[in-house]
Amino acid sequence: MNHMRKPGFGSPARSKFNRSVRRYFAPRFSLTKQQGLLLVEVINNAPHQIAVAHLVKALTKNRALKVVAFVDPANTSLNRRQAFQRSVVFRMNSWSSRNVESTYSALGARGLIYPSPSKSQKFRAIAAADEFFARNPTKLDVEDYRLEGILVGDLIYDDYLLKLQQGTIIPESPEFREHFTESLKVFYFWMDYFSNSNVRAVVGNSVYRQGLVARIAIANGCDAFDPQVSRVVRLRGDGFQYEDTREYRATFEAIPNKEAALQVSREFLALKKQGKPDLSTAHLDTGKRSQQKILGDGDGPRILVAPHAFSDSAHSYGKMLFPDFHEWLTFLASVAETSPYNWYLKPHPKGLKDLPMIREIFSRCSNMTILEVDSSLDQIGEEGVDVALTMRGHVVLDFALMGIPVISCTPGFRYRNYGFNVAVDSKSEFREYLMDVGSIPNSIDQDEILEFYYMDMIFNHPNIFFPDLLEAQKQVRDGGPEEILRVFADSVGQAFIEDTLNQLQRFVQSGELRFRRVVDL
Repeated sequence: MNHMRKPGFGSPARSKFNRSVRRYFAPRFSLTKQQGLLLVEVINNAPHQIAVAHLVKALTKNRALKVVAFVDPANTSLNRRQAFQRSVVFRMNSWSSRNVESTYSALGARGLIYPSPSKSQKFRAIAAADEFFARNPTKLDVEDYRLEGILVGDLIYDDYLLKLQQGTIIPESPEFREHFTESLKVFYFWMDYFSNSNVRAVVGNSVYRQGLVARIAIANGCDAFDPQVSRVVRLRGDGFQYEDTREYRATFEAIPNKEAALQVSREFLALKKQGKPDLSTAHLDTGKRSQQKILGDGDGPRILVAPHAFSDSAHSYGKMLFPDFHEWLTFLASVAETSPYNWYLKPHPKGLKDLPMIREIFSRCSNMTILEVDSSLDQIGEEGVDVALTMRGHVVLDFALMGIPVISCTPGFRYRNYGFNVAVDSKSEFREYLMDVGSIPNSIDQDEILEFYYMDMIFNHPNIFFPDLLEAQKQVRDGGPEEILRVFADSVGQAFIEDTLNQLQRFVQSGELRFRRVVDL
């Protein structure tokens, strides 16, 4: 979440990073009249602030835009005077050189928008919520909900799971209705803001309630970008951050020397199989090997369930077969309860708080074994499973490399267009596969794995703000959350930064979905 931090002294790493911001990214004085607003979300994730700094500079380099910071409000009941006070506090905190506010001030933001819905906006929100709940909506109705033609239900859904740390929603509950209504107040605040202001671009999150700003921006014809330290994407349509993955196969088809690309992928995968970290930040920890067997000795097929953290933005890839991860596991439990197979579940490292709910979901499944969270995926694959199950996780690739089929419930992109992934279209199809694992297709084509790996982890490599992001991350593992800022300030030179800004500026002007830094791999 990205609420304002409490004032404090911050870190020396922040102070050093701010000096780099003022040197390389601060807006230059210009006599040109500012022609519009650039809204920039105050993101408290330190690595992503590196991406924000670059993107703000690229957007303002040749455009006279006024930089305005904003946050998602923790409290929608503040009046305008109280919201203005928040902006004043933001400005006062920016005088320090060691806090988040000071970084945004160095980027040119002189104030803060803290949404404070007016009486009219609150009235419209309450009326819209009353109309929606009068229809006795289901979870599917919530995730499909559009207001003024803009998809907002999925963001509200995920925001509720995150802020209330729930596994799923109960649409008819007073708690969810209150959260839904409060979110609509924020929506109408921003709708009116865009109507009354000359906003030209937005830099901010595409998930949770913060994503409302980007989606309203898109509806108003503005540029919208989601900045992360390993990827920067342009948001379009309904504002999902992984739209570029729809184009993987078409993009690869256009590569002049496909065999050379596959050979590069082959070499990187060979190193990955030897245990060397690859260009993907998603494979830094695949668990530790055990001297003992992880899986039981029972006869019969084995099914591995690889869940996600319940609050980890269930809809970030778009709509899936189940509205959330809790619903997916509940469905699996209904199958496992009468299944003759041996079922195993490896908890997600970021989902430990979900374990009580997971145990409750599978409480009637005597054939389900919940493994240790740090169990090795490689060892699990070597000991043998017949199929792995995920909603959208990287285990699709991990197990495909071991020749093991994976059933996902992914939307219409990323893995779906590749034969090594079995993407089910209905719950009945899913259930049939789980009742007869021998019927699951296993058409794993090694060239398809190489192609996907090239597109997902080499062509879309993460070394865009650091020459070597993995090496930079290694240097901060024993430091605080802001140490990555120090690493950037100490290790990334002027020539690299200027080249990044030039490439990023071309991306901003190109209309392309994803920024791909051109490097020699």
